[in-house]
Formats: sequence, structure tokens, C-alpha cells
Amino acid sequence: MEGIASKTDDVRRTSTTGASYRRRVIGLSSIASFLFVATYALKALTDGLYVAHDVESALVDVKYLTALLAVLCSLPSVLRSKREVFGEPFKKLLVVLFAFIIFTCLVMLIRGAVNTTCLGLLLKMAIPIFLAYCMLNCLSEDQIYRDMVAILVFSIIGYGLEIGFESLSFDALFSASIEDSESVTESSHAASNAIMLCFYFCYFRKNKVWVVLSILFAIFVFKRLMIVYAIAAFILPLVFDPDRRIKKGWAVFFKLAFFLAAFAWLWLLLPENGILFYGLFGETQSDFTSGRNQMLVNALSHNYVMYGFGSIQAFAGRGIEMDFARLILEVSPLGLALFIWLYWDMACNRLYGTFVMTFVMAQMLFADSLGTNFAWTLLMILMGLMAKRPASGRLFRIHLAGDNACSAEKGGGPR
Repeated sequence: MEGIASKTDDVRRTSTTGASYRRRVIGLSSIASFLFVATYALKALTDGLYVAHDVESALVDVKYLTALLAVLCSLPSVLRSKREVFGEPFKKLLVVLFAFIIFTCLVMLIRGAVNTTCLGLLLKMAIPIFLAYCMLNCLSEDQIYRDMVAILVFSIIGYGLEIGFESLSFDALFSASIEDSESVTESSHAASNAIMLCFYFCYFRKNKVWVVLSILFAIFVFKRLMIVYAIAAFILPLVFDPDRRIKKGWAVFFKLAFFLAAFAWLWLLLPENGILFYGLFGETQSDFTSGRNQMLVNALSHNYVMYGFGSIQAFAGRGIEMDFARLILEVSPLGLALFIWLYWDMACNRLYGTFVMTFVMAQMLFADSLGTNFAWTLLMILMGLMAKRPASGRLFRIHLAGDNACSAEKGGGPR
């Protein structure tokens, strides 16, 4: 009898210990969720109050600390997760990251000098990747949705602090010049997070308020390509099934197309091709790129020294704001090919994922996305959640029924 009682006590102690461990894990997950939101709140508010107005503040970099703490707090949940989310894309992103790290370190070793700016930018590239993976494997979809709502609200508040809340009006928006891309509502600091939040809420349509608000946010920041994609992100899931699986050949086509477009664009921006550029686009290189071509010319004509990823910013004090051209100059054409090939695979051959990635790659071709580190986290979370859903074989959400009346397919309405 004593042996039986002893075994019963052991079972009770084990059960109590297991329950206590689960409570600690759940508690750490809640803290990770809080820190995840705090990261984006800090980014939005410090961008609006300090960065946008060229005011120095130690608070600007605190978001990296909260992101790191969110990753650490999520590790117990990640390690005990039974079903890995975003596993394959995460490994591919790590291949790109480690390839850039190795290449950069080898170049520094050959040159006999360490460039801290390059190392810092590599770290900033790494943190959002781990943050997205950990949040996907720590938080439930419902918790992520609630966090995204909070992030959207904080982002809009930060945006209002940047441009002034008095500028948040439709009159200000309608008075803008689309041709010149000039508006009092324009923001480069809020834009990347705005469009990623728009993509997220247009895919997960749980509440119309957040869908509409995210679309308006993406339109108000007034980046022409973002306006087009924000409107398309609203319409596309209404007509087409966003989970439609597309042929792998399309992924190969887009990868090659963007890789070749990067070299064509870089070549067209060279000063000696100014006449050809004007003939093709009806504008000078400087006008078309809002002066970004001059950053490229300056880097090429002032004894630029390559140290690997981030070396242009280390050399000139700022990037050239055209990511594909930057990667060609910093990590070689092979590095660009690796980046495009493996990052594109986040789309998982889904219709909506492909749609989003065409925006991301077009943005990298003509402007800067690599510097918007935490927008990548929002993108990766969207892609990870999308990959969890069963792929669909149908193309349209609606079909013709009866006397040409449109009716939604069973279960196919917008989320």
C-alpha cells in the first residue's frame, strides 16, 4: 500500500509540475505578445516624434531591445510547439542571412578592416526574421489578430504625430498631386508598415472597420505604387480565391523577371543612358526616381569600397534607396539572385502570396524596403499564416448560377 501511495504522490507531483510549467509558458507568451506590440508602438511613436523631424533620441533604438526580449520570452512556447509554422521559409531566410554574413565577414577579412555599420545592418536584418518565426510559433492566430489591430492603431497615431493630425483629412488627400507624388499626407516612415497591415487585414477580413481603416492608412501615406496595391488588395480577394494554388512555373518566371529587371534598371540609371531614359519614360532619371539615381551615381563615382552587406550606407552615410541595385553592389549578382530566389518562396505558390510578393519585389526594384526591417516581420507573419491554410484549386469566389445571377460559393466569402 505504501508503494502505491508513493507512486500516486509522484504522479501528483509530476502533474503539478507540468501544470506549473504550462502556466509559466502561457505567462511568457503573454509577455511576448505585449513586447511584440510594444516594438511596433515604439517604432511608430518614435518615428513620428523624433525620426521624421530629425530629432535625436535614445528611444529610437529601444524597439530592437523589445523585439529581442519578445523573441526570448517566446522561446519556451516555440520549443514545445508540436506543429512548426513557417518552418521551411524560415530556413530559407536563414540561408540568405548567413550567406550575407559569411560574405561580409570574408570581404572584411580580405580588406583587413571591420566595418561596424555593416555588422549592425546585418543584425537589424536578422531580428525581424526571428521575431516573425517566434511569434508565429508562440501566439495563436486570434492573438496575432488582436496584436495586429493594436499595431494598426499605434501606427496611425505615430503617423498623425508625424504629419500633424490636422492633415488627416480627405480634403488634404484630394488636394495632392498624383503626377508629382506630392501630398501633405505623404510619409516615408509609416508607409511600409501601412501597406503590410493593409495586406494582412484584406486577407483576414474578420472586421470591416479594420479592413477599411488599413486601406485608408495605406492610401493616405501617398506612395503611388502602394495606392494601387492597396485598392487591388481590397478587390482581389472579393473576386478571386486568395488561397488558390498557382503553378510553380509562375514563381520561376517572376524570379527571373525581377533578377533581369534589376540589371536593366541599374543600366538605365547610368548617366550615359540619360537620353535613352528620357525617350522611354518622358522624364529625366532624377525626376523619375525623385533623385535616388544621384545616390547611385555618387556611390559609383567616389571611390566606393565594398565591405559586404550595408557597405554603401557605411561609405556614404545613407543607402541608395534602390534595394536591388544596392544588393548588386554590396553582395554581388549572386547574392541578389539568392535573395530573390529564396525570399520569393515565402509566397508558397498562392495567388495572394504571389500578389503581395510582386509588390515587395517591385518596391525593392525602384525604392527602399531593406531598411524597413519590421515591415518584413509583418510580411512574414502574413505569409506564415497563409501557408497554414489549405490551398485551393478554384480561381473565382463567385460563379454564375440560375439566370446569370452571381452567388458566393459555399464557404467562399471574404474572411
